[in-house]
This record gives sequence, C-alpha cells and structure tokens, in this order.
Amino acid sequence: MSPFNSDSFWQFSLEFYSPEPIKQACLTLQDNFDFNVNLILLCCWLDSLRVKLSAEQLHQLKGVIKNSDVELKQHRKLRAANKNQQDRYAALLQQELALEQAQQSILVSTLNSMKVVHVSTDNQKPNASLFENTQLCFSGVGAEANKYLSVFKQYIYKNN
Repeated sequence: MSPFNSDSFWQFSLEFYSPEPIKQACLTLQDNFDFNVNLILLCCWLDSLRVKLSAEQLHQLKGVIKNSDVELKQHRKLRAANKNQQDRYAALLQQELALEQAQQSILVSTLNSMKVVHVSTDNQKPNASLFENTQLCFSGVGAEANKYLSVFKQYIYKNN
C-alpha cells in the first residue's frame, strides 16, 4: 500500500465529522474528556481502511501532537472569547481549521514512518478489525466517555 495521504485523511474527516451525532460526540469528548478529535478521526479512518495500530503506536501518535494540541486548545479559548464578534470569530475559526489540518499532517507523517498491519478482508471474519483502532483510542477511559464509542461504531460500520 502506498503511504497514507494527509489530504485523503482531511477529506475523510470532513465527511465523517459532518453527521450531527458524530459532531456532537466529538465536541463532547473534546470539551468534557480532553480527547483529541483528530486522533479519534485518525483511528476511525484507519479502521475504515482496515489498518491496525498497536497500543504503542497509538501512544506514539498521541505524543507527536502534544505541542500542536496545546496550541489548538489556546486557539479555541481565544475563539470562544470572541464569540460575540462575528468577523473575528469567523477568522479565528478558519485559523483553527488550518491548525487542525496541520495537526492531521503531523499524524499522517508519523503514521507513514510506522510499520502498520493491513488486515485482509477475505478472512472468515471480514469485519473483525473494522473497529479495533477506535476501541483502542477509548481504552482506559471511564464509562461516561466510553458511551460515545457506539456512535462512532455505528458510522464506521455504516460506511463500510
């Protein structure tokens, strides 16, 4: 398989994030449970491609976006503080999307340096690996955050 492409990941993210239940789950996980939405979306994308990450690889991916995550959180606070200034808010939102896309490029670049497992679809359980990365992304979180996992599962299975 050719290297992963950040533009393909961005397009997947825009499409996958668009249904209201996914958007609300992502924002709740981000705001209330300190989840990184790009990491969730990456896991969903890889699940849809039937590519499996190890726990160590997921940990490495989390590590490479720590700095950009801090920058994004600061930018979100600035945007929220300007909610009543429509033009400023819109400009900050566009800047935030550019930061999100840059963070996705970091993830894809790191992913391309990893040896990943491509799961065959012709085995006896073709959907067995369809949700493993997303489940891994949620491992170790409390039941309150874990209840959002089913929202992602529904859309991953629906699109495959």
